[in-house]
Amino acid sequence: MTGEMLKERKIPPLWQEQGRLLTVSEWEQERGRLLERLRRECYGAEPVGNWQVSGEPVERPWEDMGGKAVRSRWMVRICDPATAGSQIGIPITMLMPKCSGKAPVFLWIQFEAEQDKGIKPLEEIIDNGYGVVSCYYQDIARDGAETEDCPKLMRTTKTNSWGAIAKWAFGLSRIMDFLLTREDIDGERVAVVGGSRLGKTVLWAGAIDQRFSLCVPMMSGTGGVSLYRGNTKETLDQVLHNFPHWFCRNFQEYAGKVDQLFFDAHFLLALRAPGFTYVCCGSQDPYVDVQGQFLACCAANPAYRIFEAEGLAVQEDGDWPEDFAVLQEGRIGYHVRPGGHFMSRYDFEQVMKYRKRYHI
Repeated sequence: MTGEMLKERKIPPLWQEQGRLLTVSEWEQERGRLLERLRRECYGAEPVGNWQVSGEPVERPWEDMGGKAVRSRWMVRICDPATAGSQIGIPITMLMPKCSGKAPVFLWIQFEAEQDKGIKPLEEIIDNGYGVVSCYYQDIARDGAETEDCPKLMRTTKTNSWGAIAKWAFGLSRIMDFLLTREDIDGERVAVVGGSRLGKTVLWAGAIDQRFSLCVPMMSGTGGVSLYRGNTKETLDQVLHNFPHWFCRNFQEYAGKVDQLFFDAHFLLALRAPGFTYVCCGSQDPYVDVQGQFLACCAANPAYRIFEAEGLAVQEDGDWPEDFAVLQEGRIGYHVRPGGHFMSRYDFEQVMKYRKRYHI
């Protein structure tokens, strides 16, 4: 059933030699080519530099949640000493459980400037032994056309023709650089999470930076996990018209030409292999093609087989999952819940179960 649906969508294969499984070394070469082409034709290229990343405390840490956690605020400084003006600062808030060892964390890129705003089950996360490191996405780069006060490092140039998604992803990788210097954080267990356009962002961040133990693109929709081809909700043309600044200028060449895309959403999921990704959304989400999202997860499976791992735990041509099924047997976790376009407590309950299952 799913195989027939994928054929109807006419999605491109992950590599040209269909029917032959690539070796690990062949896939790594192909992966590099795919990333460079995605930089050139979709997201834009992040700047290359000898990045020096440091963290400065903004204020003294304080106890929170009745003494169960410690909260602190930091400024993550990013610079390249060889390039004048290439520096920015990203404010972050850290909420860490009180524990004797290193704690795994969620690196959460969010729409709100304050960590406690929005629907965030922070206490439940702390009670499960995880910390939360949060950043406000527009502290990295503006969600719109560039203005004159845009820092030199984040400007779009001929070399770095990147869009906002690539800029936000670059910021997440530099925050990861800082987290790896922390003695209170388990650097092997940093999950990056975001929703909607920030779900698209964490999917790209997880593709270019495999240090993240888990990538959680929630309700990411078009430009995220939902397939572009045959999309029954938000289309490629709508995204390119309404949010041209999310991508590089070259991506506009595909307006009205979705069938000419050299890739589709399953490529981004495959680029995570053999790493872990968790995909979820609401069944009534007006922006997410739920069917296309599930099919993209299925179509990414061949990349995981290269590593003798299982991606999404479904049969090659399996039946459609039952309503609100939770699939956590493979390295692509998946669920759909009732409801619309938001990040729910239920979503985080399932993600934490998945993290504990694989110790990621």
